[in-house]
Amino acid sequence: MFWFLSVDSKRLFRCKAYNKNMKTMKMLVLNLLLLSVSILPIRTQTVHQVNELKRKLMKDYDKNTLPHDHSGHDHDDDAFQLSIVVHPIAVGDIDELNEELSSVFAFIMYWDDNYIKWEPENNHNITSVTFGVDEVWKPGIMILNPHQQDIQGQKMISSGGINFGPNGGTDFIMMMTTHTTCEIETTYFPFDIQSCAIEFMVGQDPAHVTNISCEWTNKKFVKGNGAWKLINESIYSDSSSIFVITLSFGRKPMFMLLNILLPLVVLVTLSPMVFLLSKGSSERIAYSLTMLLSISVYMTIVNEHLPENSDPMPLISVMIFLWYIFTALIVLIVILNIQISRIKDKRRVPGCVCGFVKLTRFINRKQSLSYSASEEENEPCLESENENGNDDTCKESHATPIRVTWMEVSVAIDKWCFITFYVIKFVVPAIILTIIAS
Repeated sequence: MFWFLSVDSKRLFRCKAYNKNMKTMKMLVLNLLLLSVSILPIRTQTVHQVNELKRKLMKDYDKNTLPHDHSGHDHDDDAFQLSIVVHPIAVGDIDELNEELSSVFAFIMYWDDNYIKWEPENNHNITSVTFGVDEVWKPGIMILNPHQQDIQGQKMISSGGINFGPNGGTDFIMMMTTHTTCEIETTYFPFDIQSCAIEFMVGQDPAHVTNISCEWTNKKFVKGNGAWKLINESIYSDSSSIFVITLSFGRKPMFMLLNILLPLVVLVTLSPMVFLLSKGSSERIAYSLTMLLSISVYMTIVNEHLPENSDPMPLISVMIFLWYIFTALIVLIVILNIQISRIKDKRRVPGCVCGFVKLTRFINRKQSLSYSASEEENEPCLESENENGNDDTCKESHATPIRVTWMEVSVAIDKWCFITFYVIKFVVPAIILTIIAS
């Protein structure tokens, strides 16, 4: 019996606690509903008041008319003032072949709209109103030097709206992608510096004077370019409707040096080595022709990175062309020299050529170059030995040979060409590269 009473008492206690919790929850939900109902009219009323103010401000407003009252006598003092802050986002994508510069800028513009003003105390203390970009007047920016292939490719992205204050002051953010012409000057390629100007014009009412003030923001957040480095920038405005942004870029030359110029220098250095190959070897002509074709391939690669209308001609192209001419001259000399070495000794060597060979002997401090007397030269010695009974004349003839063979001429040509072409191929590029680097 007592056990049953204790169980009922526990159940009764739990029921009372449950009912108490339910009442608390009901009171909480009721309070939240009352709070939401009390707030809702205030929010609706505020939005309504803002929309009512916007409708009042838009009454008789013409978005195609410059929002400025020209009531003064001094046109300069009463001119419409427009401030533009240029923030570069990505600059330096240069197409050298088409002479095109691609950039991305953000323009932050400030002006006063004389037709959108109100007194906050008489308009529910509203201190800010936002209009859509198509509802009110805004400055229009045009590019004066667009690239001919991308006239339709200029893109403008506006912010979500235009904010106005009670005194008509406003700010407007617009992002623009530009594709403009940039005359490429490649005289000192690949150590060249390019200066590109981007010309903008702000559309204005011809009946009013517009003063434009421009400034450039910090460039530390500018997106870089792998081939170019932004080294200088400036902005100029003549206080009228035109302002010009000038960007200067320096090329990063390591790619061209490591992948094109240095391999080309190696080929040019190896090409005179053909004069050290054996004359009886057929690889002489093949070797020199291979070097000539390799240099022509690198000439094509370099020209692919340069505009066709480059004026004046890049010094690096002049240097490569000279290397090509010298290598072609080596091929010609190799072919002619092989034919010279095959001329038989029955044909006398001209006197001027003999002097050339004797000069080579003197420089090398040798009496002959790969010299071996022929049987015809030994015949006078044998006749002299038979008549006089001694061979002193023959020994003297061997000691001081009189005739010069065509093989000696060929060897002398190899020695002189080997030295001469190495001097030319190093001195000429050294002069040109010094001019380019300086």
